[in-house]
Amino acid sequence: MPRIELLSLKQLLAELGDDEENPLPKSTYYDWDARGVAPRSFKLPNGRLRFRRTEVDRWIEQREAAS
Repeated sequence: MPRIELLSLKQLLAELGDDEENPLPKSTYYDWDARGVAPRSFKLPNGRLRFRRTEVDRWIEQREAAS
């Protein structure tokens, strides 16, 4: 069974921004989350967010299709 790839918020922001040096601002992510348009996430017991790679890819594909 393939292992599920999980991204941290930092990894997601780097991927959606230019790179690790110029990530998407956290405030933008939290604004999207408040509006219900951010990629689906879940919280670990320590409170940190994680994103399934498959969900992020699906979210990006939906944005591309809507353009």
